[in-house]
Amino acid sequence: MADYFDREIWRSTGWGEFREPLDPDSLLNPAPEAIWPGLMSCDLLPLIGNRAGDWLCIKFDGQNRAADVVHWYHGGGDWIPWGGEIAEAIVIDAVTHRLPGYSRRHAVPAEDLRPSAAKHPSESASMLHWALDHFSTSLKQLVFSEIRETELAVGLLENHVGPVAVRCELVVSELAPLDDPDWSKAAEYAAWVTAAAPELAWGWDISGYAAERAGDLKTAVDKYRKGSQCSVFSDQSIRLRTHWTHEQSEKFSVARLKHLRPHEVEGSEYFRALCLPDSRDRRLQTQLYWKREAERADSIGNPNLAHRASFNAAWDVGPDSISGYKELLERIVETAESSHQEARAAVARTHRACLAESYGF
Repeated sequence: MADYFDREIWRSTGWGEFREPLDPDSLLNPAPEAIWPGLMSCDLLPLIGNRAGDWLCIKFDGQNRAADVVHWYHGGGDWIPWGGEIAEAIVIDAVTHRLPGYSRRHAVPAEDLRPSAAKHPSESASMLHWALDHFSTSLKQLVFSEIRETELAVGLLENHVGPVAVRCELVVSELAPLDDPDWSKAAEYAAWVTAAAPELAWGWDISGYAAERAGDLKTAVDKYRKGSQCSVFSDQSIRLRTHWTHEQSEKFSVARLKHLRPHEVEGSEYFRALCLPDSRDRRLQTQLYWKREAERADSIGNPNLAHRASFNAAWDVGPDSISGYKELLERIVETAESSHQEARAAVARTHRACLAESYGF
């Protein structure tokens, strides 16, 4: 990341979908225009845009590290990791249109943002060349080859580039043949994701449903319980077609638990909130649940738990109104500072300023 800024790579034009890096000076503004307060979770800092509202963002963790670079979708606020480094994400951006799941995008942009077919990345893409300098020669050969689909995905995984993003495309591809989807392969890819990135709901959803279909209900229930703790903004529900349970619950995992273990769901205050008939009531009651959890954490002197609960109040399922983020962001800043999560506190404070700038509160 330091190299990206110090060598002013951000002055380059991207070759893939994300072609417009931000000038770092713009990120030093009190309220950067690129931040979408409320829709964009307050641990994200945008870096490179695609001219359609989506961003590659740095995601900060509780140890004050730039833990991931994620693809954030403006249409709904969903996000998915594209790599642990900005160089990884730039490589994924250059080749994602050649991966097997690309034609079944999360959302179809207003214009075709793929690289021009007439322009090969070897001809003009200084940002991509810079990114590839951080990897082996074999990856550079792979990127500049004509290899596509599964063969390209395997090559990226062998080079440890964008492993979560690539496996998501493979899951989409395996489940796309509706007459005969390969659930065993999809489950294999999803199982890797649950181990490497347990905060992603879609890994648990796919793993759980594959186990349920195979008749292994004990495993399915275990997967669903773990998935129920993940934010809906990490579930990729449209691409992976898990949104069909929305009438039963705000989360796929909880809807399946309701089907398999109805008494367990009925006995949980949190699960009951997620299964209320009205979606607006679900969001309100879930937010109130997490606010109470934050208060309990405060009462026992656990600032880390208070921060997690405060963050979940905002981005587990999202509040009912954008105005709700004013109080939530202030609370997130407070709990981040109390738990020595300075990076998250600083970014959340900036999101709070953006909320005031954009909406006046």
